[in-house]
Amino acid sequence: MKNASETDTGVKTIRYTIGDATAPHGDGAKVIAHVCNDIGGWGRGFVLAVSKRWPAPEAAYRMWAVEGGETPFALGNTQFVEVADNLWVANMVAQRDVRTVDGVPPIRYDALTATLQQVAGFAIRNGASVHMPRIGCGLAGGDWNIVSTIVTRELVANGVETYLYDLPAQTTTLYRPVGPKELALIQASGMKAFPPRLPDQPVFYPVLNQEYARRSPATGTCAIPDRVSSPVSPCGRTISQSSKSRRSAAACIRSFGCRPSNWRNSTGTSSATSK
Repeated sequence: MKNASETDTGVKTIRYTIGDATAPHGDGAKVIAHVCNDIGGWGRGFVLAVSKRWPAPEAAYRMWAVEGGETPFALGNTQFVEVADNLWVANMVAQRDVRTVDGVPPIRYDALTATLQQVAGFAIRNGASVHMPRIGCGLAGGDWNIVSTIVTRELVANGVETYLYDLPAQTTTLYRPVGPKELALIQASGMKAFPPRLPDQPVFYPVLNQEYARRSPATGTCAIPDRVSSPVSPCGRTISQSSKSRRSAAACIRSFGCRPSNWRNSTGTSSATSK
């Protein structure tokens, strides 16, 4: 059977997969590797997923940061915490503080190299595969092109089966309130496309949930952003009594088929400021 981290040409490489690194695939012993900072901070990023599944890695890391241990709490060192039979979490200290300073991100590639060497030795001694997110490339600000080269050199090239986990893509649905004329054009397309934006029509604002979008019923009443307190048109443009604004209002009426008397402000009351 071909090694899981080999290509069809036999060249060893990182095995990329979609999933959760805290629920590693496959059989046998496993190490979940991730990057920690050197100030004892644990509260953002991948560590939250680790703590949600097992409390021990966070507790051990915080104690290590305060009390030290046989292995000093310092950049370039790794702590291995057993969380189940043949399953360990590797707390790798490869991030300097949590802030970018003078354009330099917190990741320290030399420390990452040292920690991965320790992970490789541990994995080889225990016959374990290594599983990880894109270590050092989130809050630590690392470049995956650089990190993946280090991972390949220190783990894969030394025969350690290595898996990289990316979370499934998440889709956000945006709702767009429309007036009856625009709705008719959408229906004419078979409900497959919005009509082209007119030259004098501003870019529409998205609505993030269906309940809010439903404030735009068939009567022509238009939803607007909650932060707007002045009367606005369906396209989100604030309307005043100026002649320029009245021209803008006319453009909105042509575009959306919605009369000013149906516009609402953020308190939900009708407004007929422009006529």
